[in-house]
This record gives sequence, C-alpha cells and structure tokens, in this order.
Amino acid sequence: MTQLKRASIQDIEGVLDLQRKYHVKTIEESDKKDGFVTTLFTYDQLKKLVLQENGLFTASKDKKIVAYTMSASWEYWAEWPIFKFMLEELPLLNFP
Repeated sequence: MTQLKRASIQDIEGVLDLQRKYHVKTIEESDKKDGFVTTLFTYDQLKKLVLQENGLFTASKDKKIVAYTMSASWEYWAEWPIFKFMLEELPLLNFP
C-alpha cells in the first residue's frame, strides 16, 4: 500500500536519493519520456522547504520513498534563476 504524507526531516535523504536517480544527467534517454528531474536540491534547501514552507510531500511504498512533490512560496523559489524570471514575467501576462 502506498503512503502519502507531508515530508519530515527524516525523509530528506530518501528524496535526495530519488532525485539523483532520476536526474536528467543520469537517466537513460529512453526513459526521459516518462519524466525526469532537472534541478538537484541540496539537503539544506529541502530542510528549509520542510521546516519553513511545509512544502515537501512524499509517496512511500514498503517504507521507501517512490515519489515526491514540492510546493512553496514565490520567495522560496526566487533563489533559482528560472523562477526569478517567471516572477518577473507574471505581472506581464494577460488572460482573456
């Protein structure tokens, strides 16, 4: 049975292992169609996400993390250039 939960500090190492395994630089080309990780987060970045943002969630099977997702404030994401660019562009978007 798969367990879904908000991550704790104890889950960070499992998330780090999973992101390394599925990073764009380590995954087989044929597997990329199923998705991959583009940004390697550090332990400290994930710790901040857990403690300050409550924004890391995991799926575990047999006590092993098999998936994760992240959610955080724009202030948290602003550290990365792509998100900083997105923040600057958001006010310029118009939706009919």
